[in-house]
Amino acid sequence: MKECKFFDYIGLVHTPGDYVPPHKHDYLELIYYVCGEGTTNLGAEQVKYKAHTMQIVRSDVVHFEEAKRLTEVKCVGFTCGNDLIFENLNIVKNKKNEKFFEQILSHLNIVEKDRFSGEGKVDLNDEVWYIVLNLLSIIEEERKEEGDYYTAAIKNVRDYIKANFNRSINFAILCESIGYSYDWFRHVFKQKTGMSMKKYQQGLRISKAKILLSERKLTVKEIARRCGYKSDIRFIEYFRQTQSITPNQYRKATRQAGAGCGWFNVNQPAFGEQKEK
Repeated sequence: MKECKFFDYIGLVHTPGDYVPPHKHDYLELIYYVCGEGTTNLGAEQVKYKAHTMQIVRSDVVHFEEAKRLTEVKCVGFTCGNDLIFENLNIVKNKKNEKFFEQILSHLNIVEKDRFSGEGKVDLNDEVWYIVLNLLSIIEEERKEEGDYYTAAIKNVRDYIKANFNRSINFAILCESIGYSYDWFRHVFKQKTGMSMKKYQQGLRISKAKILLSERKLTVKEIARRCGYKSDIRFIEYFRQTQSITPNQYRKATRQAGAGCGWFNVNQPAFGEQKEK
């Protein structure tokens, strides 16, 4: 049991538009969305969350999120004997894993109550251990479900797009290279991932752009080029279209969040400014 060590706990409620800027930890983090809807970026990959979604974030992985609806979230930071058994994961509660989800939420509530009361009566390392046991059970079930013959092909395509996110990709040739026609495989990819291959690539580009904008070392034009856009104007237009704010507004807002509460609302102008039209 003592191989698991508790590090931190935080419980938050986000209103629609709240945005947590890119950040990372030197420990594993379990994020449990009790209710709500939004998006999270785990490294360069964007995933959606809804009520009773859990995410595992590896140490030193940059991640950030945006709430689309009122969201209650519980986060626990921990280390385990062999952290390599965990990958970045996004898991949704279903009939097969609901008993494990309920156990995890129960232990998170115990941790939350002990932390907020300040009593210190609970062995938090033990609570983490129980959470990990249930997590491993869920992961085992997930891996059984992934045994179909599409899985390897989709993983290969995703890995290729990740490695070449800032380049022009001919998706028809990519599909043919793994033995499938584009017209057929694009439907399989969307069915399994919830998005097209092109949208997946665009999501990776925007995710990388957000990380670079938050670091504030490069100009918007340089970031556009590094993320694969032929012009900064095209980048700015797509960023505003998908994120509701411009790259410069995002950069200013992350600076404000770093000096304040740690998150900001994308629907509100940064530093009292008017939104750019």
